Amino acid sequence: MNNTSHIYLPGRRKILITAPHAEEHKRDGQPKFAEPKTGLIARYLSQKFNCHALVTNGVQEHDPNYDITCPLTLGDCPFKDALSTVIEASNIRLVIDLHQLHPSRPFDFVIGTNDGKSVVGHDFLVETLRSRLLQLADRVLVNPPFGYSARHAATITRYVAEGHDIPAMQLEINSQLTDEWENVARVLARFVIDVAPMNRKGRL
Repeated sequence: MNNTSHIYLPGRRKILITAPHAEEHKRDGQPKFAEPKTGLIARYLSQKFNCHALVTNGVQEHDPNYDITCPLTLGDCPFKDALSTVIEASNIRLVIDLHQLHPSRPFDFVIGTNDGKSVVGHDFLVETLRSRLLQLADRVLVNPPFGYSARHAATITRYVAEGHDIPAMQLEINSQLTDEWENVARVLARFVIDVAPMNRKGRL
């Protein structure tokens, strides 16, 4: 499962946390900064709360969350190929895709679900996550019209929802908050615990 471009950490819960920008990467051939705290949060949720985690490793030649060269099909994007393998092999029921916002952005969190389509009918997930995030910060947006909403065709969130018919959410985290990333990780851990009974009852 692991190769030089990504690291997979197995878990017992049916939730997968992804961090496709944890390392420096290229978008349309242009270098982009890493979002390193997303990798730390994903690893924390795997090690402490038994989520599965998939994290990039080393400089990436493509952006698996943006480049059309990493499309909604298999074969062209190692990160997405690994993502599909994990989903199918581990019967994953929910994917949360982590990203960092520039600290100048006037909001703390953005939940992106392609205008509700990527949760494939499980709308309660959005409000459950939003309620938990509001315990840490006040400025929590959902699918704002100006971006960060996982509408782009090549996002991890759309790839999961459209390719595997399971709910997926993109979570953008203001980098000011990631200075104390463990606080963010703990809030997400509470969300994981919230949805666990729903999974056992077959609601996920």
